[in-house]
Parts: sequence; structure tokens; C-alpha cells
Amino acid sequence: MPLCVNKAVAGYSEASTDLEVSDHSLPAQHAVVVKPPSTAAYNMYHKRGRGCFKEDPYVFLSSGDPDWKMIMEYFGFQQDFPVGQLLTRTESGKKRNLYLSSRLARELVIRNGSNIKIINTGIRALSRCPLNKGTCPFRFSQEGVATLLPFVSMRLVSMTADDVKTLLQKPNPLLSDLSSQFSDSARHLSVGPVLLNYYPSNSQSDQAEEPLPGILQHSIHLSAWLAAKSCRLFVGRPDRYHYLVLLGMEPDIDQNLDTVSSSSHCDDNKEL
Repeated sequence: MPLCVNKAVAGYSEASTDLEVSDHSLPAQHAVVVKPPSTAAYNMYHKRGRGCFKEDPYVFLSSGDPDWKMIMEYFGFQQDFPVGQLLTRTESGKKRNLYLSSRLARELVIRNGSNIKIINTGIRALSRCPLNKGTCPFRFSQEGVATLLPFVSMRLVSMTADDVKTLLQKPNPLLSDLSSQFSDSARHLSVGPVLLNYYPSNSQSDQAEEPLPGILQHSIHLSAWLAAKSCRLFVGRPDRYHYLVLLGMEPDIDQNLDTVSSSSHCDDNKEL
């Protein structure tokens, strides 16, 4: 998925997925706060913008950020992950979402964010999951799992093609309904957010019986919450239906496959 600044606002036409910060003038040792132009200044050039929405600042994280240290340790992020390209829209208080921008988008925002009204940038990589269970308060966002996966070494669970179908069809399947491969991979993990990974080689036995649908000939990565006896995806209903159609299955439009609120996921680690 391309990581780019809004083209219409910033005038940048080429998307970039470069996750390496090569400009040494923009280090990640210190947080960078970029405040948007004031409403008064913006209205000077846009007379129709009297009631325009005041944008929150762009705050790029530093390598010493306490939330990032917790995330890095919990999910096993590599040391070379470009933490300086993670940003939040909260200057003080708890961070709700962390967005990952490209190197060029970061430079553009830092150098021009106070002069250009930038609506949004980056992909949502991590979202806060309110809980008090001694685990990480952030989970993977489905939007950013494919980009983050190469940098993650912990909280990874392997699944088969049948597991993919079961997890997409059932809102909260029991671990006993999933494969032994899934159970073995998740047995050593504590309750909390995980990243589920399917690779075609995981289902060679299925391939012997009948050809896999096109989508299952490629890897699939899903954000989920692992509980003591069950597992639930952090994937919205439209995306679930889309996956099921690609799998050649008829989704039941009357079935409620919506993900529950994050607080509902995390408040009860016994029944989830």
C-alpha cells in the first residue's frame, strides 16, 4: 500500500514506500512537532475558509518515546525500524493511533507543514487498545500489517487455509475450532494482540485435495486478539466480506461479523 501525502493538498504525485531515513538532518533521537498553519493565516489565502477545521499537529516519534519502547519490546521490532517515520496527531496525553509515513512524506511535512495545510498522511499502523492487564496497550491496525511485518519478530502466529476461512466466517472462534498448527504456534503466547500469518506452504495438504482459490496462493496477514480460549480478528465487516468473496465463498450478509470495540476485546481475557 503506498504511503503518501494527500496529492491534492501537497502536490506530490509519486507514492513512496521507502522506510529508510537517509537525511541525517532529520534524526529520530528527538520528537519533531509540526503545527499546521493557524486558521487566521489560512483564511488570508482562502476567504471561504472561515469555518475551516483546525488540524491537529503532526508529532513524529523519537527512539526514546516510552510508548515506542513498550511496543518495540512487546512485538520484537528490529533496531533498524525507522521509528522517526511514525507519527501521531496528539501532542500531549495518550496516543490513540500511530501512523507510518514514508521518508519523503516525513521530510515534506517537517519542512512545509507550517505553511501548507496538510489534511492527512501515512497509514494507520498501530492503534491503542485500552486495557490494564500488564500487556502492550497498542495493537496492529489491519491497514498497516503488511508494511510492519518484515520488522516484527514476536507475537506471530501461523495459520492454515482452513483457519483463514474459520476466522473470517466466525466472529469469535474457539481455539479448539482451529488447526493444531495454529494452537501449537500460539501456545506459548500470552493473552494480547497478535499478527496471524498464512503462507501457501502451510496448506500443502489442502493443495493435494483441490486447487486453492487465487487469494490463498498468496500470503495473508491479519491483525487479531488472542485470548485464553479463542481468537478474534481486528478486521472490519467490509474487509471480511471481501476476503470471503475472493475465497469463493458466499458471505452471509445477515450475519454480524463486525469487530467489537477495542475495550470489549480487552476487558475480558477469559471468554474472548
